[in-house]
Amino acid sequence: MKNEQINLVIYAPYKHISFKNPVKNIIKGQKLPNKYSDLFDYLISSNKYKITLSTSLIYSFKYGQIINYLSECAHLILWVIFNKIDKKRIKYLFNKDKLNKFDVIFLLYYENLTHENKEIAENGQLLSNILKNNNSYKIVHMTHYLYNTEIGFRNLKNAKPDLLVAENNLKENSNFFKKLSVGIENYNFYNLPYVANQRFKKIISFEDRVNKLILTGSITYKIKDKNFNDFFGTNELQPLRRILHENKIKNSNEIDSMLADLDATRTTRNMQKNNIFTKIKSQHPLLGYYRENIVNIYNKYRMFAVPEEICDLPAIGFIEGMACGCVYFGSSESIYKNIGMINGVHYILFDGTEAGLVNAVREYQLKPAELSRISEAGYEFARGIMNPTNVYEEFTNYLFSKLH
Repeated sequence: MKNEQINLVIYAPYKHISFKNPVKNIIKGQKLPNKYSDLFDYLISSNKYKITLSTSLIYSFKYGQIINYLSECAHLILWVIFNKIDKKRIKYLFNKDKLNKFDVIFLLYYENLTHENKEIAENGQLLSNILKNNNSYKIVHMTHYLYNTEIGFRNLKNAKPDLLVAENNLKENSNFFKKLSVGIENYNFYNLPYVANQRFKKIISFEDRVNKLILTGSITYKIKDKNFNDFFGTNELQPLRRILHENKIKNSNEIDSMLADLDATRTTRNMQKNNIFTKIKSQHPLLGYYRENIVNIYNKYRMFAVPEEICDLPAIGFIEGMACGCVYFGSSESIYKNIGMINGVHYILFDGTEAGLVNAVREYQLKPAELSRISEAGYEFARGIMNPTNVYEEFTNYLFSKLH
């Protein structure tokens, strides 16, 4: 079994910033963070996979969509070239009729089956109709699952996924996800955690760091989804980030903040579909934040927090900061317990409130030796147990067990 290869198609990877930099940002010289780039690189480089990259596959020539079709084909090829992806390791798929030949189809839920924009989310039905009768093993990554949930989960159910993945086992640990996924009968859920890119490393000794906590991350746009708003009673995805951001002066003895308020950057411009010909002149609203040297920032401080999404998903920053030897303060025990993190050993658990975080920081400001111990254990966890090879080898073994 170990000598066999998985014939895998990665669906429309150029549509997201998650895998690699989008073409339009490369043209403008903008480097954006790609939180699944290590996963993509592992799949491309591993001899356990035959990799094919597809376009969206949803166009119909009989409705005069040949221009859109050719545009997407060109976009995918340019994306591969501009990101310097090894062309010897990949093939292209431009024809939906050939999708059935693959062992596995891997796609991101957001942009493909749902979207913040309702019209784009509705278009996800075209893909779900292609997938519903497909015999390949279908994996859907549930990143950003909270947008237009009624439309998105309708499309998800129609697509008949075999496996859902996310950075927390939402099937077990999220009441909101359980509510949304009623009616999906035959799927498994796999906890596929974040990993830290190799650029995240310890540079400054723990004793020489600022004895405070640094807040990182962004405050995302207000959530307009009715299911989300009714369930949580708020339109904030990261409500604690908002509270801490607004009270950063009051808490300045314990906490410094580099939180970026993405919602404050929102204008009245219409959201458009991403393609090679649109948004050429636009600037990413978090470009200034992304230009910060986050590795140096994590090395400057002894402690950090990136408050989780209330829909039970963590931020990638938690593992990146730990890989720099910074001590993580987290509030959702289930997220970290699932991957083997222990409160007081690898990180510090607090109650999810502003006062709880401030008090925890005050307590550990007076315990430098204990902080140093947790720093070292967290670093070893991030760089050892959670290194990309370990995480993705385990995922590959899981796939083999399901396919054979």
